[in-house]
Amino acid sequence: MAVTATVTPGKVFGDSDVITKETLNQLGQPTITIDGSVGSLALADGSVTGPKIAGDAGIALTQLEPIARGKIVVGNASADGAIVDANDTGKILVGDGTDLNSVAVTGDVELASTGAVTIATGAVEAGMLDSGIVVTDGGLEKVVAGLQIKDDGIDPLTKITGHADRIGQLISYDDSGDPEYVAKGTAGQVLRGNEDDAPSFGSVFAYNETAGAALDSASGTRVQFAHSLGAVPSLVRAVLVCQSGGDDGSNSLGFVEDDELDAHSIVNDLDDNHYGFHSVVADGTNVTVTIHATTALFVMGKNVNNLGSLTRGQWKIKVYAAP
Repeated sequence: MAVTATVTPGKVFGDSDVITKETLNQLGQPTITIDGSVGSLALADGSVTGPKIAGDAGIALTQLEPIARGKIVVGNASADGAIVDANDTGKILVGDGTDLNSVAVTGDVELASTGAVTIATGAVEAGMLDSGIVVTDGGLEKVVAGLQIKDDGIDPLTKITGHADRIGQLISYDDSGDPEYVAKGTAGQVLRGNEDDAPSFGSVFAYNETAGAALDSASGTRVQFAHSLGAVPSLVRAVLVCQSGGDDGSNSLGFVEDDELDAHSIVNDLDDNHYGFHSVVADGTNVTVTIHATTALFVMGKNVNNLGSLTRGQWKIKVYAAP
């Protein structure tokens, strides 16, 4: 629609009007009436300034310049509007005293896109707990030294989370006093102390060795084993190991390969003939086993109640030593 302007003079003189100063001034005060509206091409770009927009103009958001979803407008260093991307998952808007920035949450918590906050494992320390914290049903409580399992009559073991992958393991403390797992032991191993270090599983006998030669039937047998334990063993055991083919001895004794016969099973004296005298001696370096020279070594059978002599060539000495 076009704009129509009607100008009405401030004074129209008649034939008989007297011209005065006042009537002349009225000519300079015409009345202008404008009808219609301004079309889209009627105003030059940039010609509308802020004061020309009414305070109650009610400009709708849809009439603003389009902004991509998840972005906001903030003032920049030039006092102009700038677009800030605020839609990255888990980020929050943080002011730094100058600007507003979209930053990721870091440290001991994680922020999900739903707004849920998760505290990282191991992030909560004793000093972070309120001094007035009260646990009424199991769990932990704060004490001067830190945290402890609350003594409330509930079995403490029921408050410890189960770990199927830790079956068979124990907990000890390292050089810094922090808890650590003790490596699992295998079947037959025992837990041994290591002074200031964590205990460990191992064989009762830290040392074992088998002699290279079988028992001597003529001059007796004396074998010295270097145990390398660094001190006199606290426990020593000497056995005879049956070799390939087994040994029935002189009276169907029934021994088979790899049977271990304790050396103390040898009869020391039989009818005052001094059969089978032997000794096992240990010091800080060696374990020495001596078996007396004799024509026979008498023992009781494995699975029968028979006394008979061993076949010396079928047996070797083996020593076990524990620190």
